[in-house]
Formats: sequence, structure tokens, C-alpha cells
Amino acid sequence: MKELLYESRLEEYYKELDIDVQKFKGQRLMYTLVFGLLGFLISGALIFAFGKQFLILALFLVPLMSFIGWKWLYLQLKNLSIANKKKLDMLFPEFLTTFISLLNSQANGNVINAIENTIPYMKEPIKSQLIMLVRRIYEDSSIDNAYFAFNEFSKTIDNKESEQILSLLLDMYICLLYTSDAADDRISV
Repeated sequence: MKELLYESRLEEYYKELDIDVQKFKGQRLMYTLVFGLLGFLISGALIFAFGKQFLILALFLVPLMSFIGWKWLYLQLKNLSIANKKKLDMLFPEFLTTFISLLNSQANGNVINAIENTIPYMKEPIKSQLIMLVRRIYEDSSIDNAYFAFNEFSKTIDNKESEQILSLLLDMYICLLYTSDAADDRISV
């Protein structure tokens, strides 16, 4: 309830669900106006039907309905996030199975190529998370960035097994970086 009132995780939901902030704010304003108008109509109907004794209630109904309209989309974001986390939890074993089979087909055991090749076989929402993981690592292939990317992916799956497995994948990636750097050093000498 406190989270709904203060909207403390709004930015997190924007990022996690890849929400267009401007469109969300526009929809939010529309919901506020529609709910406020609905409150105004209900207030008018109450005053018309029962007289001025409901005037105080009518005055509070419009802002209350507007407030509910404002919070409605945040509640939808929260529910969508919970549903996505459940789906991610269920899809993670499917990802692992596909990833392991494709890892064996990689000539040098390249973890990132195997993850990238896994993407077409995955369903949403894990597919978009894998795309973000690969994109982050391709943008900056440093060990620190890879750690950050795998850690963020692990947080979206949000269970102990995924954290351990993704930690192993990170270790495999780091080993691949060191062996490819060592191989590059031997070739250039």
C-alpha cells in the first residue's frame, strides 16, 4: 500500500518493462481526467437524485476519483511486473536447456554467441532481457560491464539458481576473454 501511495518503484518499472515514459504520462493524465469526469457525473447524479444533502460527498468524489485514475496505471505496472517475474522464473529452465545445447555447437565455447543464438528460440519476457544482456556486453566487453550486465539479468530472473548459474556463465565469459587475449598476444609476437 505504501509503495502504491509513494510510487517508490516507478523508475524501476519503467526500466524493467521498457516503458515509453512520455506515452505513460500521457495515458496517466487521460485516466486521471476520465476518472475525474466519471466522479463529476456520479456527483451530479447523486445531487440530482437525493438533493443537496450529498453535496459534501460530491465535492470529495471528484478528487478521489481523479486520484484513483492517477494511481490506476501504476497499479497496472506493478501487476505487469509481478506477472513478468513469474513468467521469467518459468522460462529460465527453457533458456538454460536451449543455451546448453547451443553452447556445445560453438567452436570456441563463446558464451555470448551462444546466448545470442538462443534469443530466437525464447519467448517474451526473457527474450527482451536476453537482447538487453547481449547489447550491453557488445557495447562494452570489459569484465566490469559484463559483471554488471549479468548481475542485472540475474536480478530480473530473481531466484537463487539463476544467480548461481549466471555467475558461472560470467566466469566462463571471463575465462574466454583471458584465453582470447592470451591467444591474441601469442599471435602478435
